[in-house]
Amino acid sequence: MDAYTLKKKKVTGEYHLFEGMMTEEGCTSKQASICEKMDKSESAGNIFACEEENSARKKCAKIGKAVCSICVSRFYTSY
Repeated sequence: MDAYTLKKKKVTGEYHLFEGMMTEEGCTSKQASICEKMDKSESAGNIFACEEENSARKKCAKIGKAVCSICVSRFYTSY
């Protein structure tokens, strides 16, 4: 199952989503954000971790404009 982690970028204060997988040992996340504009090493910390898609989408919506729009677009269908 997919898992999402939201991290805050140290330098800019932007929030970026990292995609990963839930495993028996916990969850993983990729080294680069969904938009590929942030690396894990640039993180000032997690805002949330190991969230399922629906929960992550709702939490990002609550935070608002500070969340990278490219990362968040993963949750929405474009026609």
